Amino acid sequence: MAEENENRNKIDDYVLVSVIATGKSSQVWEVMHEQSGHTFAMKLLLPEAMANPAEKSLLKLEAKLLKEFEHPNLIRGHGIVMRKTECYVLLDLFKTPNLGQWIHNDRASVETLLRKLVEGVCMGLGHMHDKGWIHKDIKPDNILINRSGEVRLIDFSLAVRKATVLSKLMSSKKGVIRGTRTYLAPETIRKQPSTPATDLYSLGCVLYECLTGHNVFTGESPQDLLKKHIAAKPVSISIHNDRVAPEMDRLVMKLLSKKPKDRFQSCEELLSEFRSSRIFQGEARGEGDPNAEQNSEQTPSASQSAKRESVAEEDVVNPDEQRLADLMETKRDSRADDQIRDILARNPAMQATFERLKREQTERDEVVRKERERRIASLKKSGELGPVDKEPVKKKKKKVSQPAPQQPVAQPMPPGYGVPAPQMPYGAQQPGMPVAGPPPGYPPQQMPPGAPSPYPPGYGPPGAIPAPPPGYGPPGAVPGPPPGYGPPGAAPPQATPAPPPGYAQPGAVPPPPPAKPQRPATPRQAQQSKKPPAADAADLPTMTELPDFE
Repeated sequence: MAEENENRNKIDDYVLVSVIATGKSSQVWEVMHEQSGHTFAMKLLLPEAMANPAEKSLLKLEAKLLKEFEHPNLIRGHGIVMRKTECYVLLDLFKTPNLGQWIHNDRASVETLLRKLVEGVCMGLGHMHDKGWIHKDIKPDNILINRSGEVRLIDFSLAVRKATVLSKLMSSKKGVIRGTRTYLAPETIRKQPSTPATDLYSLGCVLYECLTGHNVFTGESPQDLLKKHIAAKPVSISIHNDRVAPEMDRLVMKLLSKKPKDRFQSCEELLSEFRSSRIFQGEARGEGDPNAEQNSEQTPSASQSAKRESVAEEDVVNPDEQRLADLMETKRDSRADDQIRDILARNPAMQATFERLKREQTERDEVVRKERERRIASLKKSGELGPVDKEPVKKKKKKVSQPAPQQPVAQPMPPGYGVPAPQMPYGAQQPGMPVAGPPPGYPPQQMPPGAPSPYPPGYGPPGAIPAPPPGYGPPGAVPGPPPGYGPPGAAPPQATPAPPPGYAQPGAVPPPPPAKPQRPATPRQAQQSKKPPAADAADLPTMTELPDFE
């Protein structure tokens, strides 16, 4: 029994010390090598993820990139083990809270370390981009920073190759979108190729959160959140934090541009402008905020951090409590709601913590709302509220009136068409058909004098004696000459030949050519003839369906 318990706390030659973080498919453990005593971080696949070949492929990709990258701002790897019982990667142990925990617990310290944070993240990302890779999952949870300002980027499982001209032409919009909705770039949502500007958009979302304590966008549903990333304009940082310098506000807004071409095109370009900009008002350009601690006392988050008295790095927070706090910040995601329920079901004692976090979040939102209203009223009063601070107004498209359908106009018929056919009276039969009399109860029809007979030659009404064929008479009569012949010695009759087609008699006026009939225009042709109104530039296209997402 003791041996079984010992095996549960040990994998190969590594003793499991404590859980650092738990994700959807993996856990990160602090482990110690049994012989040397060195400590490492072990990223271990969960049992349900080991049955998924895609998760194993992502772990292999991360191990490959860890071996390829060698940079002080990127976490280092020490090998991978793939077995039926365990699949894990060994990493350097960088024992410090991630940026998401810093923002939640001590945002005043984040503002103090912000310049070193941007420098470290840009240097690490620039190395990845130079190697031809895009991180695609830049978010606070994947950035580690300690109190001395050392930065490490982690989690390369979603990294993809940098888009080239050929890959852009051959790219397909099939497949699933991977990443965190709060930090997804518009081109990622549209399933377009990734470029360095894709990572810089996510970095802009992170900086916005560091300076304001809020996400760039929130939505009532996942689809609503994705639509805002594509079309909505972010609220100016100065609305939430009036201590931020205008140049820093403009820098972050440029990172959050909807089109990749409107952002910085490389980390070097971003660093060049960042180093010459102020972060907060009242500081010298290119230097940290000398009054960060004094000014941060005015913010709600700083007052909360003062109560905690600067928690030491070694004082590790309960993983469930910290995970619950992180999920409360992203509760708009239904997946986050499921994880919150799992934590509460696994640890009922966390219910009180959950209620406390809800109250704190409500209080923070109320304070921010009042501060925002006060700031907007002040800007309106001074006339400084520009178009950046106003909510975008969508213009309604003009409805194109549909033309009424037109009735076709009767056209003159060409000569020889439209002549009514003569109606034959009853009793008249076609050749080869039996002779029929009038309907029962009707007298025999009398033909008017001089009217042509309705019966074929040689036929008559019922009961009549058929007439002899031409040239024949009654019995005993002398037969006459055949038609066209006269008495002996008489000249045969001359037939007048008919003029050829198109020939007119001399002096005769030729008839006018028949007019070509004009077909009336159909409603569709009438609609196409009208030029449609120009599309409104303010109406940006949005998604009509939520894409596949993991």
